[in-house]
Amino acid sequence: MTQTGNCSTAVELARYVEWILDSSQAEEELEHRFAVPVSRTVAARIRSTVLERMTCDGRLVMDD
Repeated sequence: MTQTGNCSTAVELARYVEWILDSSQAEEELEHRFAVPVSRTVAARIRSTVLERMTCDGRLVMDD
């Protein structure tokens, strides 16, 4: 959850995960691939325990 150096990679990873959790397009892709999207409860837990705590060079990634 902590990275140093290439913060743009960490930011893009966080944005991708957020897209997967929130996007109707991502949900359609999951269904197309016979995968199951996570529940709203699990998505909220991922946000609070991972995305909101990810840092790079001492700064929160989601603030970028």
